[in-house]
Parts: sequence; C-alpha cells; structure tokens
Amino acid sequence: MTEKPHDIRCGKCNRKLGEGQYIRLAIKCPRCGGFNNFRASTPTQHAHERPTLKKDNHGFFKNSNAL
Repeated sequence: MTEKPHDIRCGKCNRKLGEGQYIRLAIKCPRCGGFNNFRASTPTQHAHERPTLKKDNHGFFKNSNAL
C-alpha cells in the first residue's frame, strides 16, 4: 500500500515547494529565502529492514532475531 504524496510548503510564505514523501528533507524557498527542514514522524521501513516474524514453540509470532 502506497501513501499519496504530501504537499511540501514553505513554513514562512506557504509557497508550494513540491510534493512527495520524505524521511528527512532540507530545502530553501526560492521566493522568500526561508530554510525549511522537514522530518517524518515515523520513517517507513523498507522491506529488507522489517523484522521477520516466525512462530515460536507456543504458536506466538516472534521476531526471528529473538528466537
């Protein structure tokens, strides 16, 4: 499931600087010269970074690194 892109706007003059998804972004507004720093509240994990879940001896799912 992919999220729809977010509008990225200047915090000073509200000019639209772009749209998309980001984990961390620093951009200078060409209109007012304001520096804008954006950071995602919770970064999206890539498939290779997600923990692998396996069932333990009791049938509960656990992180495979914890087994």
